[in-house]
Formats: sequence, structure tokens, C-alpha cells
Amino acid sequence: MSWLYLKKIVYVIREQVKRLANVFIDHPSVGDENKPVNFRQLDYSIEKIKSDVEYSANIGSSYLYLMRENGIDVKNKTILEIGPGINFGSILFLACFGANVAVVDRFLAPWEEKYHCEFYKLFQIWIENNFPEADTSPITIIRSNNGYSPDVIKRYQTPLEDLQGIEDNSIDIIFSNAVLEHLFHPEQSFSELSRVSKPGALGYHQVDFRDHFDFSKPLEFLLIGDDEYKEEMVLNHCERGNRYRSIEYSDLFKKNMFQLIKFEPNIFASDDYLDNFMVKVKDSDNTSHIRYDREELKIVSGYFIVQKVASK
Repeated sequence: MSWLYLKKIVYVIREQVKRLANVFIDHPSVGDENKPVNFRQLDYSIEKIKSDVEYSANIGSSYLYLMRENGIDVKNKTILEIGPGINFGSILFLACFGANVAVVDRFLAPWEEKYHCEFYKLFQIWIENNFPEADTSPITIIRSNNGYSPDVIKRYQTPLEDLQGIEDNSIDIIFSNAVLEHLFHPEQSFSELSRVSKPGALGYHQVDFRDHFDFSKPLEFLLIGDDEYKEEMVLNHCERGNRYRSIEYSDLFKKNMFQLIKFEPNIFASDDYLDNFMVKVKDSDNTSHIRYDREELKIVSGYFIVQKVASK
């Protein structure tokens, strides 16, 4: 693998993380306050839809280039995206190159005609203009049906902790971007990822370990006691993050039969912020649960590449 190329991929993912930050910082529409992000009112403006098309196209083409860089032909590969967001453009991009694609989300975004019809029209035009060798018939089918067809994309509305409907050893490649930090039960989720992955299956996971309610203070949620935070997680659908750190996710991958090919930290807490935070930890009576040293706390985002091994 070319690690220079990986850094390009990580840059694209980092831009995605910055973009996702706005989801948590922006105020939701009236009546949307308690809804999961995917169920909130969509922005139907043509400017927003064009921005979403460009974003999805960049991520989808990054997926394709990553596979090609590693000598992987996506044709006939079964590829799963975890937490695809309000549209499925990124993974459907790979369907245009012959992949069998699927998405899973606890809060799977529904079809919204006013948004998705325009989105997929512009998305198809983008692919045809930039990748003339692609077969965009999957997008044509979706547009003709005015909705998602199971012949084009399989959709699973279920928590990652229980991947109902996905067979054992059936997935070749798994992608996730700023999703795994929102798991209520990472141990169960990683066990399920292992169950559905074929031996040799690859996983590409960008994980954002920051406090999603204030990215400028990425560790503040660690100052909250465990019992109080568990209650908060339920109320906000774990959108603030589950507080696991990168070393714990590395251990979970290994425990569940995934070889850690690469972990690339890509966002760090500043030294000034860490100095201030460590003082807060020392002075607080509510931080006995913090088991991490300064170097681990400094890593607030990273990119995992893993591969399912044949046996323990």
C-alpha cells in the first residue's frame, strides 16, 4: 500500500469530519430537537444539494481509488457502509462499478422525494461527466422507482450491535466515517462486524473521538461521571459520542479477529488545551473512570484499516 496515497484518503475523510461537525453545532429546526440527525428536516435548497453531491462524489471516488490502489476490483464485491447519512451516494458510486452494496444504520434515513430526486439526478450527471466508464444504471433504477430498490442497494435499519438479516461471512469490505464513536455497545458491535465479515475482509473506519457537542473542547465529556453520562447517551441518541478512546478500539478490533493493518491518528488536541484539561482531571472528584495517559488523550480522531483473520 502507498501510505502517501493513504494520507490523501485521510485528508478527504478529515474534511468529512469537519463537515459532519456542523450537524452537531447547528441548531435543529423547531420540533427536531429530540430527533436523531437522519430524521431531522432536510435542507432542500439547490445549493445544499449540490454541496452534498460534491461531497458524496468525493467520498465515493476516494473509496474507489483506495480499492484500486490496493489492487482490488470492486466488481461483484459485497460492500457494506455503516451510517451512510441522509443519502447513499458514496456507496452507490461503487455500485456503478459493479459492487453489491448495502447500508446499515440504527436510524436509516428515509426517502424524501423533494431532496433525493434532485440529489440523484445531479449525482448521476456528475458520475457520467467524471467517470464515463461507469455504468450508472443503478442510479437510473432508483430515479425511475422514485425510491431505493433492493436489487440496487440492500438497506438494514438496525443497530450495529445486532446486524439482523446480514449473513455470517458475507461481507468483503466495510466502510464507516465518523460513525463508530456513536455506538452504545462497541463490544457487541465489533463482534457483529466480525461475524458478518468474510475471512480476509477489509475494514476502513474513520473514528472521531471528540466531544461532539463542542469540538473546540474535545475531551470535556470525559469529566462527566459514568452513570450520569449513560443517561445522557440515551437522551441524545449517543450523538455526543461514547467516550471510548483509540487504544480501546484497537484492542476491540484485535479481540474480534481483525488484524490492525494501520492506525493513522489525524486530529490532535492542542497542548494548551491538554494542559488545562489535565488540571481539571486532577481537581475533579468525578473522573475516577479516566484511565488514559496524556498521549492517548491527545489523539482525538483517527483512521483504522483492519482485516479479518481466518482464525484466532
